[in-house]
Amino acid sequence: MPALLKGITHVIIQTAQSLQIAKETGVYAIAELCFGPGDQNTIAQVEYKQLKDGKSMSWQLPVKTVERDGKNVQLPIFTGELMLELSNLAAQAMARIKKELEPPKTNGKTYRVTKKKVEDITNGEAP
Repeated sequence: MPALLKGITHVIIQTAQSLQIAKETGVYAIAELCFGPGDQNTIAQVEYKQLKDGKSMSWQLPVKTVERDGKNVQLPIFTGELMLELSNLAAQAMARIKKELEPPKTNGKTYRVTKKKVEDITNGEAP
């Protein structure tokens, strides 16, 4: 159970529509950390991205771009322990999908991960 984010009830993971799109954008999946019971209250756009080294993958949290001294600078929205918890929750959800269903592929599938189960909800709500 996360220390700071006790209200998160589930995570939704959506994979990229295709490998080509993932390679072009660098985003292979997006996580939404939900404060249930529904899916509408979320911390959204937590992206599973390929890092600039072209080899490593990491969960990247949303940033805000501001202008400073004529240059665009990206500032993190979440920092410290909160940043670590969000990244860890997204990574744990992806690991559970791999373990309980299948290795996620870049095929546009959407998964809901709760404490009790992992569901493929690609074609609408799972029963």
